Amino acid sequence: MKGVQFLTDERGNPKSIVLDLAIWNEIWEDIYDIKAIEAVKQEGGEPIPWERIKAEMDAELAAINSADN
Repeated sequence: MKGVQFLTDERGNPKSIVLDLAIWNEIWEDIYDIKAIEAVKQEGGEPIPWERIKAEMDAELAAINSADN
């Protein structure tokens, strides 16, 4: 699959993947959004405005992207 690398342990068991964000950025953003929503639901805390969540995710993604460059 183009833009996807599978990382395995010493026995060949899959452990993680590396996605080329130039190709898979939109899907990654969707996955990230879903996981963020699930985390908030599990914490049982007060609802967080979407604008705040999106800003935090954008900042985290920007930090990841800048670390890669």
